[in-house]
Formats: sequence, structure tokens, C-alpha cells
Amino acid sequence: MAERAYWEVHAINPIEARKQIVLTYLRLGSISATARLWRTSQQVVRKGVSRYLAEGEAGLRDRSRRPQRSPRQTPAEIERIVLAARRETGLGRRRLALYLQGRGVTLSPHTIRPILRRHGLRPQRRRRQSVYPALWAWETISGNSIRGILRGGRAFIPSCGSGKSGDPSLSSRPM
Repeated sequence: MAERAYWEVHAINPIEARKQIVLTYLRLGSISATARLWRTSQQVVRKGVSRYLAEGEAGLRDRSRRPQRSPRQTPAEIERIVLAARRETGLGRRRLALYLQGRGVTLSPHTIRPILRRHGLRPQRRRRQSVYPALWAWETISGNSIRGILRGGRAFIPSCGSGKSGDPSLSSRPM
């Protein structure tokens, strides 16, 4: 009858596993005996049987876990105001919150972020300029074009981490 446990059959085919539990219950007539036979809880058997009796085979299918409603979601009118302000100013969520506060709409930046995301308005990331390696420090002097910093007629290459400024005129030892 039940060579495998319910969870093993459920992993292969959930609808078939629920159908087998219902058929076993209809044959035995006992929720606890069905649960023992399939090595599962009585709650699993009870839920499967009640859904089968109410809806037929359609009740054995997986159901969505998505919430039916979102009572704390920002009202549509406020969302329209936020989106209009974003289009008008191009500000990010923090500055947008301050801008809206000046217009009489008090919202947290943490509230504005999901509104912008829902409507596909992601923050525009600015690319940072590369700081390392300092390419100008390794450049050579070629002809008349000196790209490094000149100190006293010589090319100046800054020191990297010695603790000194790297300026030969500030050094205590002669160069």
C-alpha cells in the first residue's frame, strides 16, 4: 500500500501523493490510520481530504502563497506624486523624500525605494574614476612633454607608503 513515506512520494509528484492519501482515507475511513500508514501528520491528511471533498481533483493542486491583499501598501495617489516628482527632478530616494516633505508629502526614503523599484526606476549608478594605480606617477619624460610633476628640474615620483612626502626638497638627505 504505502511502500514509501508521504514526503518521498510528494518529492516526486505532489498531486499524486495527495491523491493517494485521499484514496487511502476513503478506503480506511480514519485520518489517524491514514497518517500512520503514510508516515505523515494528521493535519496533512485532513487538509488533503477537506480540499478534495470541497473542490475535487482541482483541490489537490499546489496553491499560490502570494498574499491576497497588501493593506499597508502606499496608496496609488501618493505613488503618482512620488513618480511625478522623480520625473521632474531626477533625484534619488533620500533627496526625493526631502523634496516631497517640502511639498507636504511626508515619506521615508525606505518607503520611496519600493515605489521606484515597482515602476522600474532603479538608481543610476555613477562610475567611479579609477584611483589606483596612479598612472601619472609611472609615466616617463619624453622630449618636451613632461606629464609628471617637476621639482627642481627633475621628474618627481611620489613615494608610496614610506611616510615621507616624496618631495626631494623636503627630504633631510641629499639626493
